[in-house]
Amino acid sequence: RADGGTIVLGVYFTIVNAGLEELFWRVFLHRELADLSCGAVCCAAPRAPTTWVNEDTSTLDERPAHTNLDSEDTSTLDERRQKMLNGEHPKMLVSTYYALYHVVIFLFFVPWYLAIFATGGLVMFGRLMVYVRENDRFGLVTAFGFHAGLDACCCLVLLQMYSGFMPRLVR
Repeated sequence: RADGGTIVLGVYFTIVNAGLEELFWRVFLHRELADLSCGAVCCAAPRAPTTWVNEDTSTLDERPAHTNLDSEDTSTLDERRQKMLNGEHPKMLVSTYYALYHVVIFLFFVPWYLAIFATGGLVMFGRLMVYVRENDRFGLVTAFGFHAGLDACCCLVLLQMYSGFMPRLVR
């Protein structure tokens, strides 16, 4: 039988853990990784003016410091940040980190080969939750509901494993 502490822990895990993880993984970290990626990839710090030799006239040309020699991208920092947020790279990176964060927990309960399988499944679940959070029809509350439902299922399975609170239907 489950005692009061076990039930409180299950409710806490289902509600608080789901809320904190959704806010951290799907909102905060997703935006931080997009900002980091944007800063490293597409929003490099302005360079000092470079002097170029114009081959046609052998005169010196000076290009502005913000010139990006590798691309013709003239978008603003906010536009590039939004483009990076909408890209697949930060979404899959956050989903992979989310799954890897849970590997130790999986290894505690199941053999290593099932933990690898569960981690792959959690990467896909994490990516689905990013989609749900960003979709106008669903949003963060729906992602929280999915996450809380999955956590509640995990709590029920663990409760059954360790206390046998439900009688077996087939013997």
